[in-house]
Amino acid sequence: MNVRHAESPWRENILLQLNARNKLQNHSFQELISCHNRIFESATALRSENLQLSIRNEQLRQEGAELMLKGVPVDGKAADRIQTLEQKLHKKQEELTDLLRGKAENAQALVELNRRLNEKEKLLALRDQGLMEAGERELHLKEKLLDTDARCTELQASNDTLKDEHYALHLAFEALQDKLRKAQEENAVLVEKLMKIKAKDAEKLNEENDNFVRKKQARVAQELEDAAKDTGSISPDRGSFPGVERDIGAVMPSIGTCLPQRVVLRFVCCP
Repeated sequence: MNVRHAESPWRENILLQLNARNKLQNHSFQELISCHNRIFESATALRSENLQLSIRNEQLRQEGAELMLKGVPVDGKAADRIQTLEQKLHKKQEELTDLLRGKAENAQALVELNRRLNEKEKLLALRDQGLMEAGERELHLKEKLLDTDARCTELQASNDTLKDEHYALHLAFEALQDKLRKAQEENAVLVEKLMKIKAKDAEKLNEENDNFVRKKQARVAQELEDAAKDTGSISPDRGSFPGVERDIGAVMPSIGTCLPQRVVLRFVCCP
């Protein structure tokens, strides 16, 4: 349907150009053709009048010759009339000659104009062919334009869909960013609480460790003090402790193990 509507403008354009060409060329030669027709009509009329005058002149000559043969004198009026007719005939012959000369010139000009008209028609035919080819190219380009418009419409629809999807994803991304920010804030709060709890645990553990060390040191000091007291009650004859075996070799190792010789407990506290 669109192609049919697209065909009419270039056809109307060609028709308008042909009408303009005809009007221009007819207007250019109309005056020459009219002049030629007037000259031709004038020449025909003059030729007819010249023929009539020639006939009339010949009749008058014959009448004059007959009168002269009969011995009838020719009056002056008839002679003047004959002379006037001869002069008119001579003028008409000159006018006819001029008209024939002008007709020949007009015919030559008409031939030249016909030659130029043929050349113009050939150029016009080439232009018409070019216009036809241009019309075909225009139709092809219009079809391509319609296809391109259809593709642009499809791409626009796809672009709108992608924009909607992008907007939805952007909203989802912003929501996720809000959730992430809240989670990071909660994580920071939890880490801070955890650090406080660990610090308390570390303080408590250090306090317990200090208490354990103090108790250990007190116990060791008490054992040393008890061991020092026990060493004063040993008999010089390698006797025995009270209520214990008399073998001193079994007692001395116990005295030697009262002092700590190695690390009993190690704590690693991380903040």
